[in-house]
Amino acid sequence: MSTSERKAYLLGSLVAFVMGGVMLAYYLTGLLAKYLDTNFRDHCLIAGVVLIIIGLFNLLTLGRRAGSSDHEDCGHCDDDQHHHDHGERGHGHDEKGRQGNHERDEADSDHHHAFFGGESMTSTVIATFMICGTVSYAAFFSPHEFSPQAIMNKGLYRPGYEASRADKSLARSTGERASTQGRSGRSQTTDPGKEGEEMTTSDIGAFSLADLEAQVDRDAEGYFELEVPELYYTAGDLEVRRVLEGQPVVTIAQAMPEKFNNPDGTRVRIFRIFIECCAADARPLAIPVEFGKTPPEFQEMGWVKVKGHMAYRLEDGSTVPILLAEEMLETEEPEQTMMY
Repeated sequence: MSTSERKAYLLGSLVAFVMGGVMLAYYLTGLLAKYLDTNFRDHCLIAGVVLIIIGLFNLLTLGRRAGSSDHEDCGHCDDDQHHHDHGERGHGHDEKGRQGNHERDEADSDHHHAFFGGESMTSTVIATFMICGTVSYAAFFSPHEFSPQAIMNKGLYRPGYEASRADKSLARSTGERASTQGRSGRSQTTDPGKEGEEMTTSDIGAFSLADLEAQVDRDAEGYFELEVPELYYTAGDLEVRRVLEGQPVVTIAQAMPEKFNNPDGTRVRIFRIFIECCAADARPLAIPVEFGKTPPEFQEMGWVKVKGHMAYRLEDGSTVPILLAEEMLETEEPEQTMMY
């Protein structure tokens, strides 16, 4: 095996080790929670293990490949010697021609074993270290969080409350718990007195305070413990709005200055990052917090705990969920900063 071939295998193993090592490190340290939904994290673990195995396989079989190549080279040498001897007996091969053929073979070998689209081993080495260097740098020096500008670019101040998804509402959970819906929107009753009959969704009943209390915990002071995405999605559900309006709510979120519908400077915008699949599709779900006076000082993108009562107002043609704050205090970052 030529020096170029050895380098090619070693560089391939290096790339596999770096990529696989980063995946395993993120999985084992829990950093994947900032990048991937739980349904995809095991895939990253499997990919990391496979890459490490590929790298080890390349290294462990390198000596065997080298031995096989050396044996083949000896065979070629014997053939060359045979042809040389045969030429001395009268057939006469041109020495210069043979030398040119060997040079072309060596050049072809170098070209054949270059990868990443490189035309030479030099370009292959550069490409390898560009990949390994950039991946390693990103893995070790990333802050593992979005910057304020990135959050704004992802729509912090363009919430689209009216387009909030009904399948995320609190009322949907109540309906699913009460019955199993059929394609016609009807369900089989679980009431023994109505066995064999069917009942419509209206028979189940609308979302009520009892449903809210059954689904959501209260803290020691009686405040419903709801996440910002849950409050955000209530804007698109009239039943839930009617129940939740005026109710005491406490939530933990990140805070940013409010830039819209805030002429007196009495509002703050709080948000949580919501991920459907991975960090690439992450978006902030936010609601305004109204203090009725100058808000307390807070750190931009800092974590706060807010207590207040829910209200809904029509602003710019949209129903906006607003938390009428009683207090806002700085708090520790939760273990899970992303929501899925």
